[in-house]
Amino acid sequence: MSKISKIVLLCASAFLLSACGPSLEDARKAGFQSVEEMKQYKERGFNTMREFEAAQAEDIKRSGFASLEEMNTFRARGFKTKADFTTLGFKDFDEMDAFRKRGYASMAEYKAVKAMTPDVFYRSCKEASRSAYDANCKGKRVSWRGVVDSIGSDGATITLLNDDGTEPAERVRVDSKSVAADIDRSVIGRMIEFEGVIDRQNVLKPDIERAVVLSIESDSARAIREKEQARLAEIRKREEARKAQERRREEDQQRLAELKPHLDDAAWLANKFDVESTMACKPAVERLAKFNFEWFDSWSEMKFPSFYTKTRAPGVFVVTGEKIKFQNGFGAWQIMKYECAYDAVNRRVVSADASPR
Repeated sequence: MSKISKIVLLCASAFLLSACGPSLEDARKAGFQSVEEMKQYKERGFNTMREFEAAQAEDIKRSGFASLEEMNTFRARGFKTKADFTTLGFKDFDEMDAFRKRGYASMAEYKAVKAMTPDVFYRSCKEASRSAYDANCKGKRVSWRGVVDSIGSDGATITLLNDDGTEPAERVRVDSKSVAADIDRSVIGRMIEFEGVIDRQNVLKPDIERAVVLSIESDSARAIREKEQARLAEIRKREEARKAQERRREEDQQRLAELKPHLDDAAWLANKFDVESTMACKPAVERLAKFNFEWFDSWSEMKFPSFYTKTRAPGVFVVTGEKIKFQNGFGAWQIMKYECAYDAVNRRVVSADASPR
């Protein structure tokens, strides 16, 4: 075979081989836009675009995504499935990025830090022994809010608050040199949000170090907070007064129930209400002196050692004594005998009288 014949044969073979490969028409029938695209998908195991789309739809469904766009967005951030992201506890990527900048890999980590509230810290750490403090408190991360009271050699002194700006059940103050390095004196009196690590134990003001100030209260926010704190303080005051009144009412009812069988028993009344009547009658007798007076009973003696055996009225008994001296207008002293009628029902002195012995 001549050289020219060989060339012609090779060219013919090449033409036939190209004619046997996929055509553009074949590619489009399979759902592709071009022969090149069809080859790329076939290399991945898909003979048609429909096969690819079916596999993709199954992947989207299996991975928990709502759409191809959502799947591509999450996988671009490194999450193969939707569950891989949701298990972290963040609501979206913006929240995830914000918390990761603060060093939290998941919302669970953040919640674990927030679980150490000022009240929990007071119960678990403030009064803990050194060994318990070192084991359960020191080195733990905290995320708190509090008012900067002062800035001094020990750092910033901060009175902790709840996250809503209200006062915790127990007052807790901490020191932080790293917070002091992050602020200036204009922040004194303002509420700050900060994060740090529990450091040295200090009975009065434990140390919080490696701290970072996250936010500082504005003037308007401070005014609102202080107004709200004043309102809540007034509510607490009224509630405490109401509870005290309720306790007193219950005590009075119990007292009356106990007194009822003994209202005319002077001995029982004098013995039962000895201390109470003395506390009320002592100043009542002292007020009878026109000038100076002087008690001369010893620490072991009673100021009202005796009582009348009959009650003056139901629940009213009379105690007596001779352990006081009154001074007259000339400076002379005279021992006095005195008596005091005490109403055990209403807890009050009915009358007091004194005369020279």
